[in-house]
Amino acid sequence: MRWKISLLAVLLKLLAVELVVYAVARLLFLTYNYSFFKGTVIDYMRCFAWGVKFDLSAIVYSNVPFVLFALLAFNNKWYKRWLVFLFLLCNSVCLLLNLIDCGYYTFIYKRTTFDLFLQTGFAQDLSALALQYLKDYWLLILLWLVGVIIQVRVGRKIIMSTVFSSYTLHSLYTKPLQLVVIGGLTILMGRGGVQTRPMVPIDALDYVAPKYAPLLINTPFSIMTTYEQVSLTDYNFFTPKELLKQFNPVHKNEQNLRYKNKNIVVIVVESLSKEYMGYYNNGEGYTPFLDSLCGRSTVFMNCFANAKRSIEGVPAVLGGMPSLMNMAYASSSYGTNRINTMAQVLNYQAYNTLFFHGGANGTMGFDHFMNAAEYRKYYGLNEYNNAVDYDGNWGIWDHKFLPYTIQKLSAFKRPFLAGIFTLSSHHPFALPKGFENKFTKGNYDISKTIGYTDYALRQFFAQARTQKWYKNTLFIITADHTGMSTHAYYANMVGRFAVPLIVFDPSTTTNKKINKVCQQIDITPTIINAVGYAKPYYALGNDLFNNNNNRKRYSLVYHQDIYQYLNDSLAIHYDGKKILALYNYKSDSLLSNNSIADTLKYKTAINHFKAIIQTYNHDLDKNKTYRD
Repeated sequence: MRWKISLLAVLLKLLAVELVVYAVARLLFLTYNYSFFKGTVIDYMRCFAWGVKFDLSAIVYSNVPFVLFALLAFNNKWYKRWLVFLFLLCNSVCLLLNLIDCGYYTFIYKRTTFDLFLQTGFAQDLSALALQYLKDYWLLILLWLVGVIIQVRVGRKIIMSTVFSSYTLHSLYTKPLQLVVIGGLTILMGRGGVQTRPMVPIDALDYVAPKYAPLLINTPFSIMTTYEQVSLTDYNFFTPKELLKQFNPVHKNEQNLRYKNKNIVVIVVESLSKEYMGYYNNGEGYTPFLDSLCGRSTVFMNCFANAKRSIEGVPAVLGGMPSLMNMAYASSSYGTNRINTMAQVLNYQAYNTLFFHGGANGTMGFDHFMNAAEYRKYYGLNEYNNAVDYDGNWGIWDHKFLPYTIQKLSAFKRPFLAGIFTLSSHHPFALPKGFENKFTKGNYDISKTIGYTDYALRQFFAQARTQKWYKNTLFIITADHTGMSTHAYYANMVGRFAVPLIVFDPSTTTNKKINKVCQQIDITPTIINAVGYAKPYYALGNDLFNNNNNRKRYSLVYHQDIYQYLNDSLAIHYDGKKILALYNYKSDSLLSNNSIADTLKYKTAINHFKAIIQTYNHDLDKNKTYRD
């Protein structure tokens, strides 16, 4: 069994060597970028301690070729020299990547991701800038060479002193056994544990604040875990100066102080299409309670979702960040970017910031996104901790979980910001025992569950009215996305994103309809302005109540490889290269008259639309979606 002990020993020794190398690289990264990561000793200790988990993942994955050849090792000095070379190749490249980011971070404010290598002109830019980089960061190159020398000397000593077994009858069953054991450990460390999916960069937010995520992870891990993810097109419709004239995402001192020191509760109702509410459809719908609430609220009649999936809708509503690409923002390589969310800003205003969702912790990565969005408390299935109220599919029934949120909110110091995402109006559209025949069947399978959630919200507000904080609370109600539909309007490209938006203030008597176009991402700047935040902040949306004529109202979504831009009457469809369609969706709600020939007539709207997607792609890619 000497082969087994020797091989395991050599792999563990080399693993220890690389863990030290990665720790030193992290220290250099911190040293070069200290101004971005100013914090306490405890903050740094957490980054270095939990960073080991991500270092292990990068080390084992980058060393897979070496491990495979080591498993087939011959006790021959030339073969051992080949292993030394392979070990050096795998790890010197990773060290180089880590050290490059020591200098490159100041340009992109994130660890390098795989999309860098997919950018148009990457090879040309690399060759043009290589000499300048060598000049500016010669010390890093020198440190890399020192690291290479240390790695080759230590690696050579360990590998060359290892005794590999010859191929005997005994090894025919021991070697496959070691392959299984070592392979299993490699996969386990590479994935980061036994969870349902391998680690990705946003998982760093389970351990540290978003500010420190780039310090905790490492560059090889960042690149390897984003190789299949999208690369945003670098649009150049306008020069930087022209771009700001068309669209400026930085908001400055636009606060109206309307809700200063008020509690804020944002309720996101699963799949609540505008179609399902009678208030919007001449009384035909499944939401009698919400319809009655509309009569005492400010209701936005022309609101649109920024997505068709919860994993995209919740970050849009509660984080102000849409997913204008072929994957959800929260699970993309940009998910660790710093963004000005309502929670992040209200934390500075001494708010308690909380998120409630009765689903299993980790579902759709909501827990990770809420960490990124800087919500300080997360309450899910685990925290509820009562399996009796489990629906058998997704989590806790709405009529049980919503009272739980009131109980928790009442225990917190005010003011607070709470995001609440309901659960039960989701496929398979089940109902709790005893509720099966209490709600209108309607036209769709979802109809009864929408009625049930409406009932649960009625009970929620009835209980909330008994709390001391109720009258000093602003409630905003919308959907994460729309549900099923066969209606001619609600099933087309415009109507399929139509959602309700209700702003209810119990302290006032309001019955107001607002017809201007708006979208989910408008909720974040509305709240930030309303509580009196005075500093500049980054937001792609607009304050719902601010009538600044310099900010054009719009809605934008990216769906099935097509951008859709809406203003108060015009719908523009664009595939990234050309305008596909122009519709006046107000007079032509079924989108039957494509006015593509009138492109010049709508040049102002088209330029505004193009400026938004140029800004979004550029700022997301360069990690500039945040202002201090």
